[in-house]
Amino acid sequence: AGIARMAGEAGLAGSIEDLAARARHGGPRELAIFERAGRALGIAVADCLNILDLHTVVVGGGMSAALDLLSGWIAAEVGRRAYALPPGALRIVPALLGNEAGVVGAARMASAG
Repeated sequence: AGIARMAGEAGLAGSIEDLAARARHGGPRELAIFERAGRALGIAVADCLNILDLHTVVVGGGMSAALDLLSGWIAAEVGRRAYALPPGALRIVPALLGNEAGVVGAARMASAG
């Protein structure tokens, strides 16, 4: 939702996958959106790492389709902001279910309850 909102504010349309494809082909406004999103995500991840001492971040949903565009920015912000994480110790990986994670989770909750 954040990337879609930022795209709308920049006058761009399309799914995260569409925006990512245009960014991979050098679209400057699309690249700027993924940089902004990656930095914001990196700040949030660093805060979590500082509290929980984690070493792996799993990115799911639509964001997993653009992880190649986000992970460098996430890692850069984490490197600046995480206190106890040794350089190179962070792993950023896509969720196994990718964009289907929310649907599978909702179905699981519905069947449990």
